[in-house]
Amino acid sequence: MTVSDFLKAHGLTIHPFAEEEALHDLVLARLLEREDLGFQHDSWDKVLGSPPGVGTSQVYGSKGSGKTAMREALERAIERHNEAHPEDRTFLVMYDEFNSLLTAWKRAVEALQARERAGWLRRRRKDRGFASLEHDWLLQDQIDSILCCGVRTLVGGLLSEDSDLCPRQALSAINKQGLMLLAALYLAERPDAYHGMMDALRRKLYGRMTGAAFGRAWADVISLGVAAGARHVATSPLAKTALARIRVVDREQKDLQYQMKRLNREALRDQPVMTGDDESAVEDHRYVFLERFYNIVTDLGFKRIVVLVDRVDEPTMINGDYDQMTALVRPLWNNKLLQLKGYHFKLLLPVQLYEAVRTASRAEGASARWDKQKIIWPFEWSGEELFEMLSRRMQVCRENRDETYALDNLLDADLSRAEIVDSLKGRRQPRMAMKFAHDLIAHACKTHEPTMTGSGVPRVPKRVFYEMTTKYDILRPDYERMYEAP
Repeated sequence: MTVSDFLKAHGLTIHPFAEEEALHDLVLARLLEREDLGFQHDSWDKVLGSPPGVGTSQVYGSKGSGKTAMREALERAIERHNEAHPEDRTFLVMYDEFNSLLTAWKRAVEALQARERAGWLRRRRKDRGFASLEHDWLLQDQIDSILCCGVRTLVGGLLSEDSDLCPRQALSAINKQGLMLLAALYLAERPDAYHGMMDALRRKLYGRMTGAAFGRAWADVISLGVAAGARHVATSPLAKTALARIRVVDREQKDLQYQMKRLNREALRDQPVMTGDDESAVEDHRYVFLERFYNIVTDLGFKRIVVLVDRVDEPTMINGDYDQMTALVRPLWNNKLLQLKGYHFKLLLPVQLYEAVRTASRAEGASARWDKQKIIWPFEWSGEELFEMLSRRMQVCRENRDETYALDNLLDADLSRAEIVDSLKGRRQPRMAMKFAHDLIAHACKTHEPTMTGSGVPRVPKRVFYEMTTKYDILRPDYERMYEAP
C-alpha cells in the first residue's frame, strides 16, 4: 500500500505530517484560519496576552519546538483582533531581519575605529581593529534597530494603496513633523527609494506643498540662494552627527542632509541625538524617540506597540554562534526597555540563550528584572499536547474539516491512548513528533502490511509503533546535541 492510498483511506487530502518548516506549512496556515483552533501549548496564554500582544514575555526553545508557529499564531491573533476591534488596535513591529542592520553597524563601527587609529578622534576604547558585538553592540544600537523596523512598517503601511489610515487628519502638527524626522533618520532604504518614499510620505501628510515649503522656495528665490545656503550650513553638522550616532542605517550624509533641509526648523530644534554633547545620555536620547514614535502611532488610532523578536540565530554575522547570539540579545535584557509604557516585547529565542540568563551576574539580573519578564523555559511539549497538535493537523487535512479526527484513528486499535501519549512525551517538540508520525505511516506502508479495521480502513500495526518508538528514543540524545547544546 502506498502512503497516498493510506491517507486517502482516512479521508486525508494532504499529508498532515510532511512539512517540518512552519514558514512553508500549508497545514499550519489552515489551522490559523480557524478561530476555534488556537496554539495548543499550555504557555500560549502567557505569550498571547489579553488583548493579543499585551505583556512582555520571553520564550526559550530549541529548533523545531514551535517558536515560528507561535509567531505566526500571534501575528494572526493580532490581525484578527484589529479587524474585530478597530478602536483597540495593536501596532506590530517585526524585529526579525538583522542582516542589513548589522552590516551597516559593522561598517560604521569599523570606520570609527579607523579614524581613531589615524588620530582624527580621541581614542575612547582599546584598539581592536574590528567591530565586536560583545564590546560595541550597545542598547542604543538595539533601540535604533527597533525604530528602523517600526518606521519601515509604519511608513510602508501609510503609503500602501489599501491603507485605511488618514495621517493628514489624524496626526497633530508636532507628530507630523516628528514622523518626517524619524523617517529621515531611520527609513533604511536605498537612496532612490528613500527619497521617493520621503516625498510620498510628505504628500500623504501635507498635500502637494506645505506653506513652509512654499515659503522656503520663495525665500530661496528672493535671497538668490542665500537662504538655501544657510539651511545647508545649519543642517550639515546635524546630519553628520546623526549618522555617526545612528550606526544601524547605511546612508550618505548628502541624502540625509537633503531631507533635513526640507524639514521645518522646529522639527530639528533641540534633538539630542543630533545636538546633545553628553554622550553618557545617549540611551535617554533613544527613549525620547521611542516615546515620540509611540505618540505618532497612538495618534493614528493604535493603543499599543508590540515588538516581536525572532530569528536571532540566522544573521550572517551570527551564524548560529552561541556567544554572538548572546551579545546580540543581551542589550534587550533591560527592564526599562522591556517595561516601557506603551510597548510590549515578545522574545522568541534559542534555548541556548537561557544559559546567559541562568549565569547572569547580580548586576545583570537587577537590570533585566527576570521576575517581570514571563520567562518560558524550557519550551517543551507534553505528550498530551503533541497528541492534540497532531490530531488537529489531521482534522484540517480532511475534506470535512469540522469533523474531529484523532491521531489514534491511524494506529492499531489495540494501542491505548495512554501508550501513544507516553511515546509522544519522549519526542518533546512538534518537529520531532511530526517526523515520528510521518515515519510511522511510511514504515507501515513500506515494510509491513497495515492492519485493517472491519470497514477496511488501514492502520499502523502495533509492532511498527513499538519499533519506531524504540528507534526515536535511541535517536533523542543525538537530536538534542544537534539542536540544543550551547
